[in-house]
Amino acid sequence: MKTALLSLLSAFFLFNQAFASPPVPETKSFFNRKVGTLSLYDRLKNQGVPEEAIARSFAFLDVNAGKSLLVDMKIRPRSGSAYMARGRTTIQNKYAAIIDYSLPSTSKRLYLIDLLTGQVEKFYVAHGRNSGTLVPTEFANINMSKMTSLGIMVGGDTYVGGHGRSMNLYGLEPTNNLTAVRDIVMHGADYVSDRFIEKNGRLGLSWGCPAVEPRVLPKLIKALGNGSMIYHYYPGLEKIAGESSSRQQFAPAPENSAFPPIDLPGEEEDFQAHRK
Repeated sequence: MKTALLSLLSAFFLFNQAFASPPVPETKSFFNRKVGTLSLYDRLKNQGVPEEAIARSFAFLDVNAGKSLLVDMKIRPRSGSAYMARGRTTIQNKYAAIIDYSLPSTSKRLYLIDLLTGQVEKFYVAHGRNSGTLVPTEFANINMSKMTSLGIMVGGDTYVGGHGRSMNLYGLEPTNNLTAVRDIVMHGADYVSDRFIEKNGRLGLSWGCPAVEPRVLPKLIKALGNGSMIYHYYPGLEKIAGESSSRQQFAPAPENSAFPPIDLPGEEEDFQAHRK
């Protein structure tokens, strides 16, 4: 199973730098890493992390962990306007995150992975308002689209913005290389909570950012900041992204019929309207 997945992923991998280097020795590969009596791969699979996402993440990390990659980043000085620049970030190998956007927002679909112990912690995470209500099915790498972008990105540095302390994100693939331009960052939001779900039946919708519960944001920043891989995953992404890197549309989710596309009090659209 793992061999077949790796072959498929190698064929469709969008980030060309990832396979530009010589093969990683088997003894150092994440695919062969063991935690106790189990492989790291199996330990993650047994905790509910999708196999396709594990395989693609390991393929990326095998080649890029420890390397310094050029990324597009937004510089946010304390005074003056923000501006775009090219800079380097070193890919870390202690923590990673996979977000399974094929799941409804009521699921804890952000998997924070300790790559040394194999421990997985699960958290709520929001998706963009124009990607769908309960289950996102449309994604875009388009400025002002208010949609979630898919693919591999990395955590960056932090700044203080409208939502308080937030973490910059750097997109590495054609499906998300406008991440910094679009101001897609990880931030806390009150609409990401059990309370919001109990009241509305779903999480609140962001403007494309992977917003999380404010109480868990410090933990995620500590683990994922400054170079840890964050994979915005959807099953079959590689195939459909090969047809269009700027926008991907998957089969409609029947669950969304119970949640009309209206803006709810307290979510991002409402939050931004009251900031003006």
